[in-house]
Amino acid sequence: MVCYLSCSIAAGLIVASIVMLFMPQMNQKQFLQSLDPLQKDYYYQVVKNRLNVYLLGTLIGLVVATLLLVFMWKGKDLLQKVCYFIVTVFLSQIIIYTFAPKKYMLDKLNNQVQVQAWLKVYKSMMVWYWGSFILGLVGYGLVVYGLNKCK
Repeated sequence: MVCYLSCSIAAGLIVASIVMLFMPQMNQKQFLQSLDPLQKDYYYQVVKNRLNVYLLGTLIGLVVATLLLVFMWKGKDLLQKVCYFIVTVFLSQIIIYTFAPKKYMLDKLNNQVQVQAWLKVYKSMMVWYWGSFILGLVGYGLVVYGLNKCK
């Protein structure tokens, strides 16, 4: 089995995305309880806005990856093409999500209790994402190492 850097990055991104889908909403309840009805409405607007930005990034990533697949990656083997495709889609998502204009919950928080509750939510999401990304990288590396040792 050939070990491609793009495949280890793709594995990390896939694992991180799967983990984030099923991530426990540990601090979410406490944060939502700290909000008044208008803030809760705004929170759901922020969630919808962020989902739309994420989906736009995914769509653009699929288009870019498909164009690259058709025009640039002709001489690559199938595994390499798949890994490049996955990394391109996720990289496009990350770039679009980072630079697209978005609504921010922090703009509507009124007191330090709300800010601290939001900070807990934000930090836990960040730790879960990066932890699962690293888990995917390490997992892929161990699988490739193990398969190469078995030859």
